[in-house]
Amino acid sequence: MVKNRTRVTLYIKEGYRDKYDEILNYMGKLENGSIQNASEAVFEALMAFHQIFIESQPDEVDFLTRINQIKGIVPKDSQKILADLAIVKKQNDRITYQNLALNQKLGKNPNWKPEYLQSIYSSRDIEQVELIETIDQLISEDRARGQVVKNSHLKNG
Repeated sequence: MVKNRTRVTLYIKEGYRDKYDEILNYMGKLENGSIQNASEAVFEALMAFHQIFIESQPDEVDFLTRINQIKGIVPKDSQKILADLAIVKKQNDRITYQNLALNQKLGKNPNWKPEYLQSIYSSRDIEQVELIETIDQLISEDRARGQVVKNSHLKNG
């Protein structure tokens, strides 16, 4: 049975001392300045390890598999996500114009044609501008309402 101790001695293999020093140096540069000594740096490194390798793994994934998963996260993944977001934005723009056209067609002007559609950034079509402003206002209200609900769950949770 292991006794619960507050003091632990670490023995570092020769050649690994430079890695230990690099970690301490890195941890000492944190913006909030919370790392004051080597013990705090080691504690923070242990906490980071625990979060990355133990808490974030609902399935018991072995150490080497998790290392390979983490190494697999590369900047190109972020670039792909940004490219996908650009596609979604373009699709959303199309949907916006389709909805505006539908509004015109079903609204007061059944003879309306798609070539009459104005840019959403144009202020020439007053009805369209008012419709977009109303939609934007509703979206803002929904976001604010959602944030209030989210914050209330955080306070009560």
